[in-house]
Amino acid sequence: MHCGPENVKGLEINRYAAELARTSIWIGDIQWKRRNGFEAKEEPVLRPLDAIETRDALMTKRSDGSYEEAPWPAAEFIIGNPPFLGSKFFRKGRPARKGKPATKGLGDEYIERLYSVYDGRVRQSADLCNYWFLKSFFALSQGCSSFGLVATKSITKGTNNEILKRLASAPHTKIFNAWTNEPWVVDGAEVTRHFRGSRTDEIARTQFYTRERSQV
Repeated sequence: MHCGPENVKGLEINRYAAELARTSIWIGDIQWKRRNGFEAKEEPVLRPLDAIETRDALMTKRSDGSYEEAPWPAAEFIIGNPPFLGSKFFRKGRPARKGKPATKGLGDEYIERLYSVYDGRVRQSADLCNYWFLKSFFALSQGCSSFGLVATKSITKGTNNEILKRLASAPHTKIFNAWTNEPWVVDGAEVTRHFRGSRTDEIARTQFYTRERSQV
């Protein structure tokens, strides 16, 4: 069995960020090989890593011009850092405040498509990161064993908490790791929460277990 950087799959809409991710993965693989006594003299040193796709993680365009939910590649584990954007800033973005930079919005056209594609599954008042939690939750039913995502602190409040409640109450699914109020300063986001969902009770009892969350 061979395991290498090609096993790391990803989605990134920004072309520069996607290329940076590909390069970082290859460099990390070379460093790991050298630290662990493996020969790293491969030619070429950096090969194309097509497993990191450059596309929207939430929607894709059909041949007839309409839009549907974007598929995610099958994976055993999912980790991610979804965009930090509250629902009230979806269209026009968040203005700069108290020395923090402005956050660009997604525009009316994109948001209307998003609401249409996920109608009945994600509340329109829910923050953007909820869409990643929904898709990760669905991946658990398709063979993914666990996922870990970073989210804004509002994920535990009001309509933002609906998907987490669904996850916590689903059979054989647990939130077995959660950190609150972790320092994180990126584009004006000051505070985050990190949740990890598990599909089976067995994984929740492994050495990675810290504390089970039946309520969020």
